[in-house]
Amino acid sequence: MNEDAIATVDQPASPASAPGGLDRSPRAANRAPKAMTAELTNFEIVSHYFDLAADRLGMEPDLRAVLRSAYREVQVQIPVRCLDGKIHVYSGYRVQHNGARGPYKGGVRYHEEVDLDEVRALAALMTWKTAIAGIPFGGAKGGINCPAEQLSKEELQRITRSFIDKIEKVLGPTRDIPAPDVNTNAQVMAWMMDQYGKLHGYTPAIVTGKPISLGGSLGREEATGRGIVYLFREAARSLGLRPEETRVVVQGFGNVGSWAARLFCQLGCKARRRLRRSRRDPIADWHRPRGTARSYPAGGKAA
Repeated sequence: MNEDAIATVDQPASPASAPGGLDRSPRAANRAPKAMTAELTNFEIVSHYFDLAADRLGMEPDLRAVLRSAYREVQVQIPVRCLDGKIHVYSGYRVQHNGARGPYKGGVRYHEEVDLDEVRALAALMTWKTAIAGIPFGGAKGGINCPAEQLSKEELQRITRSFIDKIEKVLGPTRDIPAPDVNTNAQVMAWMMDQYGKLHGYTPAIVTGKPISLGGSLGREEATGRGIVYLFREAARSLGLRPEETRVVVQGFGNVGSWAARLFCQLGCKARRRLRRSRRDPIADWHRPRGTARSYPAGGKAA
């Protein structure tokens, strides 16, 4: 079978009222029509700004057509028996937008609202990001519409390994390299690396963001949050902002938010979430093993 001709076949969707809401995999085309809203989809927003940039560059229509759409879009069914004894069905997505500059590169997110439109938009943004950064990669993105925060570690591992089993033919160190994203971390990357290795042999380069002990990079965990702080530091010079006189509000306290908050404090800013400027951060200590700061006993709601 030609790997570059992989396709999916739409299956009849289960009724939305199915007992327990176990099937989260129906294709968008099979879902009941939703009320019309004035909101644009994620991909429509990305396409709008792409068109603005293409107009400024005077890009020819034929080249614009190539860059506007994805090279490959894969959607797979992920049936997993969870700890409640029932089989839950999720959808997994991997969109490879453009690989002209090198292997596809992009994260995999786990969130119940993930859909093909969102992943398609994020894959396009990865193409532009790697090109602007001047690194030899293309753009891709992936996701699974599972409620990661409600699942156990064992359930997440089953979902992850099943996902890799179904998309491994379009992955590889010289083809497409996944990475962490929303609700995924070094542990999830380790599962992906291990599952891919079962099929192709030991291949540590199949993912980035893996644990240091498995060949991961020092500084990867805090890199995205650090990038936010670097952007603020450079913009502050032009805006006349002094860090010690600036108050920063951080929405969320996941990997990006927690590191950004800590690094803003190190820069001298006042964080809306109360953090100590010391080597031990009580909120971070609470967050690390739980993956959330919502139940921190001394905390409050962020403004």
